Amino acid sequence: MASDDTTFIDNNEGLGLQPGMTYKYKIEAFFLDSLKDTSTTLIAVTLDTAGHSFNWVVDTIGLPGNILVDVWGYDENNVWAIGVVDLPEGRSGVIKWNGAKWEIYPGFGAEKKGIYGVDQDNIFVVGSSGSFGVAGIWDGISWEVTDFLFHYPQGDTIWGLRAVWATSQYNIWAVGHQGTIVHWNGEEWHKMKGINNQLSFWDIHGFDEENIYAVGNTSSTLFIYKFNGIEWQLFYTDNRGGSITSSIWGPHKNLIYVTDAKEYRINYGNVFEFFIRGQESVINRIRGSSANNIYTVGDFGEVFHYNGANWQKQTELYTHPDSRLLQGIWANDEVVFIVGLTGDSGAIIIRGEKINQ
Repeated sequence: MASDDTTFIDNNEGLGLQPGMTYKYKIEAFFLDSLKDTSTTLIAVTLDTAGHSFNWVVDTIGLPGNILVDVWGYDENNVWAIGVVDLPEGRSGVIKWNGAKWEIYPGFGAEKKGIYGVDQDNIFVVGSSGSFGVAGIWDGISWEVTDFLFHYPQGDTIWGLRAVWATSQYNIWAVGHQGTIVHWNGEEWHKMKGINNQLSFWDIHGFDEENIYAVGNTSSTLFIYKFNGIEWQLFYTDNRGGSITSSIWGPHKNLIYVTDAKEYRINYGNVFEFFIRGQESVINRIRGSSANNIYTVGDFGEVFHYNGANWQKQTELYTHPDSRLLQGIWANDEVVFIVGLTGDSGAIIIRGEKINQ
């Protein structure tokens, strides 16, 4: 006889599970105070903590006024960044790191805001042209570009897009201004109905086709929406005050981090606020590669790293009061790429390589 799974959560009697430890569990079933059955022993091992030490390389690229706003990588030798950069070969909105240098990559016309990929031949970029959205799908040879100024699926207006996430080239989601959420099914774009058109979405992240989250805000309220495989529903809202950039990322569907005017952690569907000690600036983006390797970046070059136990500021990158603005992150377990702009030197690219401790 089949039955539904039951989830048990252990918080070690309120003390918290410790990193790098092995825990053993056994379930006993009672009926009328009489033991009826005992499970086999389940062994669980928690992730160990990582270090906070990095070798950092800070590069400026292009000309004053140039900017990079987002970055995505297939591996440490194949990393794409978007924005506006003037290189000796010409101006480009897409550049690629080949393991040794940054080079111009084929692009398309738009103010680019978000990038994501599933492999080297399937990369997705979204942005805007004026007030309207633009989306580009790279198939390994060329871009298939949709300019929503001229294309209104189902009669809907597709406003400027800010972020994109996908499971494949046939299942792409993008979010943007005025409550815009659009979906590419491999043939055409569709806009989602019933979303609050007073908010601006800033970021999107998912885990499978039934667990996708989008975050945005109005001038005073945070909104988190969730797609359950059928429809988008309001998952959480908080009147936290003040318009600010929102971001979302998680290592798996039961552990998700959200940054806004506050920081939030979603554990098994429950939302908790948390605090990053020493944070002084606005957080613009949160990304990582695992539960013990997470980064936040923000204004004045402020970068924090979470190692599974605590958050630590990378003080050598902090430039307050200089105008270094960091906006995008891509990381694997060994390296991290961070992009943004400086006030007078062009776009900035920071590469960090972990120092094994």
